[in-house]
Amino acid sequence: MIKKLLLLINILFFSLVAVSCGTDQILHKEEFDKIQSAYASISSSLNLSNLEDGDDFVIPSDVEGVSVSCVSSDTAVITISGGSAVVHQASSSKVVILTYTLSYKDLSFSYKFTANVLGLSEEAPATSFLVTFNCVYSIEVISVNASSIIPAASIPTPDRIGYEFVGWTENDVIVDLSTTLINKTYILVAKYNQIAGSDTNIKISEAWVVVENALNASMPNPNAVNANINLLSDPGIEGVSVLWNSSVPEVLAGDGVLTPTFATTSISLVAIVKYNATYDSRTYEITVSKANYVTTEYAPYQYYNGGGEGIYANPIRTLPDQMQAFGNSQLRVGIPPAAGNSASVPTSALDARESITVNPIVIPIEFTDYKFSDNNGTAPGKNFTRMETLRIGFGEAGTNPADTGWESVASYYNKTSYGTVNYNPTILEPFAVNMTSTLFASTYGDRLDYQAINLSMEYVNNNTTITQHDANGDGYVDGIYLVYARPHSNEWAGQWWAHKSLYLEGYDSYPDVIYNEGDEVEIRPSVFMWASFDFFYEGAYSKIPIQCETFIHESGHMFGLPDFYDYDDEVGAGGGLGGFDMMDYNYGDHGPWNKILLGWTVPQVITETVTVKLYNAPASGQSLIIPYHWNHSFFTEYLVVDYYTKTGLFSYTSSAPAASGVRVYHVDATLGTPFMFNNSYTDHKLIDWISAKNRNTTSKNFTAGDPELFKLEGNLYNWNQYKWYTVGKYNPKVSIVVQEIAENYAIVSVQYEQR
Repeated sequence: MIKKLLLLINILFFSLVAVSCGTDQILHKEEFDKIQSAYASISSSLNLSNLEDGDDFVIPSDVEGVSVSCVSSDTAVITISGGSAVVHQASSSKVVILTYTLSYKDLSFSYKFTANVLGLSEEAPATSFLVTFNCVYSIEVISVNASSIIPAASIPTPDRIGYEFVGWTENDVIVDLSTTLINKTYILVAKYNQIAGSDTNIKISEAWVVVENALNASMPNPNAVNANINLLSDPGIEGVSVLWNSSVPEVLAGDGVLTPTFATTSISLVAIVKYNATYDSRTYEITVSKANYVTTEYAPYQYYNGGGEGIYANPIRTLPDQMQAFGNSQLRVGIPPAAGNSASVPTSALDARESITVNPIVIPIEFTDYKFSDNNGTAPGKNFTRMETLRIGFGEAGTNPADTGWESVASYYNKTSYGTVNYNPTILEPFAVNMTSTLFASTYGDRLDYQAINLSMEYVNNNTTITQHDANGDGYVDGIYLVYARPHSNEWAGQWWAHKSLYLEGYDSYPDVIYNEGDEVEIRPSVFMWASFDFFYEGAYSKIPIQCETFIHESGHMFGLPDFYDYDDEVGAGGGLGGFDMMDYNYGDHGPWNKILLGWTVPQVITETVTVKLYNAPASGQSLIIPYHWNHSFFTEYLVVDYYTKTGLFSYTSSAPAASGVRVYHVDATLGTPFMFNNSYTDHKLIDWISAKNRNTTSKNFTAGDPELFKLEGNLYNWNQYKWYTVGKYNPKVSIVVQEIAENYAIVSVQYEQR
């Protein structure tokens, strides 16, 4: 048996980012500690001395949550394959460097282990050794000749604010480096004594008490954060400030507001306390819940009555006469414009439109256990009664939308439609159901909304001039909102779930409801919404005391628009529209396709290569349609392009991107019921993003934002990879290039050849 060599393990340890012992790396302490722990686990399990054939060992891919990879300097001697290191003994002894890279979050370190593989004779003794200086927050490694003393100039002297450096230790014992001969590998750790009364430490310690008290008060349950939280930025200690970071940037606005997401998300929230040049950080693991006010309608099949009418039958019926109905869906859209054939901008994207008058009825529904006269649930910082909140939130005549902190339903639809929609709601006095809400639910079963319309028929007849709520005289009420006084339920599609629906005559044995005005007039209910009053307060805070977004979103359904968020991320193309639309995450403005479809704007259709000056969409309504093949219909496949700026209805929300850029959507509006595709269950989406950063927009965790916006530079999307759903082939005949970005416009070149 060949005499085995003595163990020679040289460990090189260096950061992948530039660090030095003079730098206090407090911001990465959590990551550093995790990597150090994993390193200790790996190094304690390795025995790399005197290796022979068959001394194979495992290379783990993960240690305590830290990802691990390994590279061999001599693959002929030690081969890394399938998670194992396979040893091949050579004719002579070999030294192989194994580089382990350990990564956790955004921090990575590499460790180099020296393995000795025996040959036919003994190896010569080592001529040098590595000495690692671990300063706690940074690392330095030097090579020292065997049997020599480390030169004094090579020994680091760490400078850690608030601490006094004592010396270098091995196994907690101070090592006198001025006399120690180096005849082995050393890992030395800096020892410090904290300076008593340090002003820095005192101030930072006091700040942490204030920060953590504020956190405990604002989020008593860190596993269920479902409302906006203003994070503390000023602890009230002179010279000290607090900064915040999140592992999911979309939930944290630049002004330090933590915002619920459109899907439940676990995040690491990092607080950074700063005093002069010193930083200290702590990480909190919390769960930001899906916002309670994200709602939807029931599945379409629940509305079929055998007569062919589906979920989009009879949307609000006050759309202009120039809009055409398509089949039984009756989803009406603006007449498509002629194709643009020059670089000029249309006179106005708002030409050729007709005004739309909508006069809906709002019926407050109260029970013996929940009344609108109850004092609970007042708007933050306001003394509005519940009925005052209803009138302000919907925008009844004589109220001021500014009292909401943003927009009422009426003012929102007037602005998003560029003045096309005149929305004039009438809020009735409460209709009393003389039983508890629990008894009402157990008595009338699943369709409480139908029962509420049925029970309130006589009440509506006696308290309205019903013809005033049929603006276009088609025999149907423009819209009905049933707002109940009790809290809602989070059970999706349950009895108390907010949704838009239709009152179909004879549906499930419910009687016909007919509103009368004299002997000659009969007007029937059609589209309606069922929702809790509490939605006005969910997500509300001092700046926005009345939160109207849920009622605005559901009103979008009443106009005929579908949801853009993903109902089920286990089937179909996931990701929805990433939250960036009123019909997705209930914030900001309606997107350009919504407005084109409803006739609120007129797009320019591109059928040849052209350069266009796009004015900012929130102000101008201007957009482009780039079709696969233009057949003078919106019910086909095309791209929609506009210029986004954080102005108008986007200006209030921290969730919207702050940067300006060109938005590009891919739409397949092929008709079905009413559309063949949707953003939940079909193989491709009804409407999707083309991301400037080439992100995967069908991921269930996709959140749309700044990376989707095309700018002058930084765009990663390769237009050669674009393909139309219609043919399933790549189409290099389309490309979009941003030539100029200004405050109010962008100049865009479209390279196009029509199919």
